[in-house]
Amino acid sequence: MKDTVKYVSDGSTASYYVLPDGAKELQDLISARDMNAQIGEIFRACYRYGLCRHSDKLRDAKKILFYAQAEVARLEALEASGSWAEGKPDWGSAPKWAQWLAQDENGEWWWHELRPALVVGSGEWASDDQEGIAFAGVTEVVGDWRDSLEGRPVEEVE
Repeated sequence: MKDTVKYVSDGSTASYYVLPDGAKELQDLISARDMNAQIGEIFRACYRYGLCRHSDKLRDAKKILFYAQAEVARLEALEASGSWAEGKPDWGSAPKWAQWLAQDENGEWWWHELRPALVVGSGEWASDDQEGIAFAGVTEVVGDWRDSLEGRPVEEVE
């Protein structure tokens, strides 16, 4: 799991409330804090709470609750399955056919036989070969998940 600094506050203002340099809009804050999709949706709905014509306070509150419940369910499932890993999966545990490893926005790692591509707007990597894909585990997303794609390391022959 990602090492996270645990802050201590004296009850007045705290350093974790200081905006990151260059932050101009919500997406800057979401990116700076590596929020996943559920937490990002909650953050957006809280910020616009009752301000949009298409989304009154009740709709926003329901959206916040929906995404909060989804995040709790995701974390509980990870905890219960024991699949929460401390780091990215090791190539030693990869299926022999796997040539690529990639992490999706939700933290799931997948082995791929064919080189996957980012599916715009989905938060996932995918390839045309649905047979040559296997679940590899789940970890906290550290950095930009879109930079996670890596090929199988070349084995050195002695």
